[in-house]
Amino acid sequence: MKKIALILGIVFVLGIVFVFSLPFLIDVNQYRGKIEKLVSDQIQGSVELGALKLRGLSIRVEKIKLSTLDGYEHDTVLLVRDARVKISFLSLLTLSPSVTIVLEEPQIQVVKNKEGVLNLASLPKQTSEKKVVKEAPPKKSKNILPALLMNAKLSFQAQNASLKYIDEKTNALTALDHLDIYLKNISLNRSIDFKIRSKVSMGSNAVSMFDGNISFLGKAKVLTAQNQLHGVHLDAEFSVEDLPLKIKGKVEDFNTLQTDLKVSTPVLELSKLKKVFKPLQAYDFEGIAELNADVLGSLKELDTCKVNGKFDVNLKGAHTELKFTSTLSETLGNLKSQFRLESAMLNLDKILPKKKANWTNQIFAWLGISKAMAVVSQPKTDFWETLSKNKILQGLDAKGFIDIKKLTYKETDFQNVQGDLIFQSLKLTLKQFHMAAFKGVLDMDGFVRLDTPKPSYVLSTDVKDFQLNPMLTMGAKNLKDVLFGELNADLKLEGAGFSFQDIEKNLKGKGKIIIEEAEMKGLNMGESLKEQLQLISIFAGSDILNENLESKIDKLQSSLIIQQGKLYTPDAVLEAKAYQAKMKGFASFQKDVNYTGELLVPKEKLPRSLASVADEKGRVAFPFMLSGKLPKPNFSVDVAGVARKAMQSQVKEKVQEKLKEKLGIDLPIELPF
Repeated sequence: MKKIALILGIVFVLGIVFVFSLPFLIDVNQYRGKIEKLVSDQIQGSVELGALKLRGLSIRVEKIKLSTLDGYEHDTVLLVRDARVKISFLSLLTLSPSVTIVLEEPQIQVVKNKEGVLNLASLPKQTSEKKVVKEAPPKKSKNILPALLMNAKLSFQAQNASLKYIDEKTNALTALDHLDIYLKNISLNRSIDFKIRSKVSMGSNAVSMFDGNISFLGKAKVLTAQNQLHGVHLDAEFSVEDLPLKIKGKVEDFNTLQTDLKVSTPVLELSKLKKVFKPLQAYDFEGIAELNADVLGSLKELDTCKVNGKFDVNLKGAHTELKFTSTLSETLGNLKSQFRLESAMLNLDKILPKKKANWTNQIFAWLGISKAMAVVSQPKTDFWETLSKNKILQGLDAKGFIDIKKLTYKETDFQNVQGDLIFQSLKLTLKQFHMAAFKGVLDMDGFVRLDTPKPSYVLSTDVKDFQLNPMLTMGAKNLKDVLFGELNADLKLEGAGFSFQDIEKNLKGKGKIIIEEAEMKGLNMGESLKEQLQLISIFAGSDILNENLESKIDKLQSSLIIQQGKLYTPDAVLEAKAYQAKMKGFASFQKDVNYTGELLVPKEKLPRSLASVADEKGRVAFPFMLSGKLPKPNFSVDVAGVARKAMQSQVKEKVQEKLKEKLGIDLPIELPF
């Protein structure tokens, strides 16, 4: 036993001496050209090596460059500043070879050319025919080789790497920097331990999707078919900071990335989600979210992947409790969803950012395609156009129900917001949508289309008992306490675009409105009429001068036409206690008003001398004009014109009486004034 130990010790020492003597015995640099040719002959590409150095059983290469040949504009696949290959001497003695490869600052480019072929898939040299060779009876000594291969282990490290994915057809670029890759125990008969980490951060002037560390770690087992690498079985976890997404299943055929995966999250805290996803940091909420789904299909043709899963969100914040549940089924290109959104209270004033947000940039950032993020670059396109061309949205068929007991927005409470929503063929349909607001109720049906240059909509609305003052104040603070009344309206609206400019330009509508108990601050038509009547002697003693004419109008009703940023009322009728009015004109979205009309006063309230200018209903019409800009428009009444008309009528009557006395007949006459 002692002799065996002594022999093994001598062999071990001699081995150590031999290993450390190798750099002095062998000049590995002389083999650089042969290695380059040997590798290049096995691939559809080329390899370039820098200086080679041998230390024991470790080899160092100062530079490695791997390139494809024709068919790719970006021909570099791998560029390494420094590489080392370490072989464990003890592992050779135990017939379990262990090799470690370390790459310093490798730059990896995965490129899909205009024909849709990945550079990694095109690198292996294809052989058209396999030569049939008669195998000699295996010798016993050759059984050692398979054993060595089965027991061999390879470890791989890439430190401070960069990884780019380039689509040469669309010019899309996806990049990860500060990337560390650790692969341990790469072998044919055991699971591979792997850990991939990367730091993603934005530039000083960028708006990134998130800012933080991402990692992908777990175990992968190699799947082989016909002595070729066919795929991997994964049991892994992808994390953004400490927000994990668990992935379990297999990926086969690296050219099509055929998957059969289970994807799930533990209960995610939304407060942690906000820390890394920058677009969410301006929003004040917390809560939890959870996802469970099965994914089956080719990731290369993502819209063909079949999904079956469930997504839940419970949102909490200041005066906010919201629950969203959704089921997902069918392929991503024909995705079906059933969802329900329920909330006891939802305070958007507390949740939404205080400052006005650029919604387009934020949504692009959430999709990971913000130009400023410097992760995906693509030609500048309109947001809605990009959305409408998305294959997943084009095939989405979603049906759901909204039930919000209390929603607060712009300091206004909306109660019992309920309705059915259907999204199909890029068309969002609202059915039996109902809410209580401004001490009244709104019922609405209609649809919004996303397959038009700007989102287009057609809506039918029925408004009952809306209070005007709080409704107008919500839209414009400077209209507070300007216009009062109770609105009832039946309107059909259509338009395109959701910005103020789009609504002003494209909104069209027709319908009828009735406003009861209406009053405009600073405008009293009756009192303005009295003031003008008192200035002309012909109106002295009129009963209307002794009445207290309030600014409140009992009722206003009219047809309503909306077009080119103006609300036209072509046949408005006002009813007050002492008078009526007819008017036509418009109010614009820019708060301009321009109305003309007539104040109609019963002749009994005016001097008898005005009876001759009364209409068939016994009313005297006083023309007026209302123009200017809210909240302080100008109002003027043409009282002098009515007085002049009455005087003309009286003179004309007297002249006709005199002529009849003289001539005995009635003669029509025209006065020169």
